Amino acid sequence: VTIAELARLLKCSPRRIETVLIDLGEPPASLEETVSADVIELCAVELGVDVEVVDDESPSATSADGTPLELPRRAVVAVMGHVDHGKTTLLDRLRSANVADGEAGGITQARSISYWSPYDRHLGAFVVKCGGGGELTFLDTPGHAAFSAMRRRGASVTDVAVLVCAADDGVMPQTREAAAHILAANCKFVVAITKCDRDGADPSRVRDELHAMGIALESHGGDVQCVEVSAMTGQGMEDLEMALFLEAESLNLTARRDCEGVGVILEARLDKGHGAVVTGLLRRGVVGIGEHVVAGTHYGRVRRLIGDGGVDVESCGPSEPFEITGLRGVPSAGDSVMVVATEERARRVATARADRIETARLAALSVGDDRQFIDDDADARAAESVNSDLCAIVKADVQGTAEAVRDSLLGLGTSSVGVKVVYVGVGAVSESDVALAAAIGGPILAFNVQVSNVVEKAAKDAGVVIVNRKVIYHLLDAVGELLGGLGAFSSRWFPYDREVLGEAEVRQVFDLSGRRGNKANMVAGCVVNSGSFSAVEKFRLLRDGEPVHEGLLDAQSIRRHRLEVTTVGKGTECGVSLADHADVKPGDVIQCVHFVKRKAVVEKVATGGARVVERQPR
Repeated sequence: VTIAELARLLKCSPRRIETVLIDLGEPPASLEETVSADVIELCAVELGVDVEVVDDESPSATSADGTPLELPRRAVVAVMGHVDHGKTTLLDRLRSANVADGEAGGITQARSISYWSPYDRHLGAFVVKCGGGGELTFLDTPGHAAFSAMRRRGASVTDVAVLVCAADDGVMPQTREAAAHILAANCKFVVAITKCDRDGADPSRVRDELHAMGIALESHGGDVQCVEVSAMTGQGMEDLEMALFLEAESLNLTARRDCEGVGVILEARLDKGHGAVVTGLLRRGVVGIGEHVVAGTHYGRVRRLIGDGGVDVESCGPSEPFEITGLRGVPSAGDSVMVVATEERARRVATARADRIETARLAALSVGDDRQFIDDDADARAAESVNSDLCAIVKADVQGTAEAVRDSLLGLGTSSVGVKVVYVGVGAVSESDVALAAAIGGPILAFNVQVSNVVEKAAKDAGVVIVNRKVIYHLLDAVGELLGGLGAFSSRWFPYDREVLGEAEVRQVFDLSGRRGNKANMVAGCVVNSGSFSAVEKFRLLRDGEPVHEGLLDAQSIRRHRLEVTTVGKGTECGVSLADHADVKPGDVIQCVHFVKRKAVVEKVATGGARVVERQPR
């Protein structure tokens, strides 16, 4: 965009734009000079305007000599579907590498973009050379329900998608969700019915279920290609490649390489010894060694650039998965990444983004406080209620996984027991994490990260629970147990259950009111028929099976052979004097009642874990 066009879009004078450029040390030569995406963002910050920079989808531009500036690029293909429907095995077949066997629980759970990364071994994005001589960049998105944000992110950077559905399982919840993300992203897609070699496979049923979802398959008169495949035997793999190529060719994909690189972060993590490691995918332009980049609210200089096959490269272009080190912090997955001219410009863009996010966060907190004050005034009972929350710290190996774990945990909270994620971090659990967990009185939920012996000892000394799992199902189940053990209920319900410790039958009643020095007026001579009696518990008097007295009674004393005792057992004769109650008759039954804290009622969640359900008092 030119300076004059930008001034018109921002509704300001071109002089304001020129001032920003001069401040950056790049005075413009004319109003027709083009400005980069980072300058647009800085100009918007100066004017207090929120902008979103999008790629220009106009016809391909040409240089002065007629050479096209936009060159063909490979298509980006995302494989999406339900958990354990064969996505990783399908990619394993395409890439001829064994990936699925090395994943925890046999489930793709988290990915830094590069399977080939020397720092980590997560699966995410890679280039596949297909039999037709072309190349495709594949993204593998996890199928577990917790990773909805990662599926949405995969669909947003995708040109062509593969919707995977197992022939022996049919359409499942994450199949529907993946289809919704694909349709929302408005990208081409091909349906792959997997596991067609298994017993019980019924591709016709899957087609009918997909058609019922509103997906117009070619077999039902639509335009969506559907291929039956088996990654184990290789059945239909060539047909799938051909279908993907046809969809990619129809898009006529191109991208400019003579401009600053702009793309998206697919994953980010903190690596010991290498700092922030960012993996991503460029939509246009080129990123190279030594260039300054801005990723989300962080910036830095590219120290190392790793390309396809785990090889160090000098530069990466559009649709090429890359991994870089050199950033000063760990950005969030899904943030934009772009190359800028100078370090000063990178710093200003990152600072402006961070300030804008912090302002929005503080504004949201202010609105929440006002709403809470109004609600408390409107409902006094709500102010009296006592809700207990599970405050937790989340640590994961990569940023996308940390976000997914956090979102899943928040989904387990209820009005009875809420869940608050105080901090979300990337990397191994540290002693500072233990100190923070001790301060908030909550556990550390670690996913696929290391916990050293020093940290374990510090946690034990501080009384901090560390839950470390490698499969998200197991982590959520462990959190469900913590929530069930917490068992907090609103104060308007009595949070205890009554448990009868023992029963005794009254054989004779003695009136001791005339005796000197005797505090008890009426003493019931009893025989304990079951259980035991304790003087520190509560008592209930029954006559013909019905309570004689509203509420429970205290025992002034329990005596045996004129000696005051604290407990008596089954078959024992004793004298029981009940405080403030004289209406005791032979044949009555006295129960000794013990109160136990009511256990929380939990319900299992289909996607893993459990949530506490508030129940009515008995």
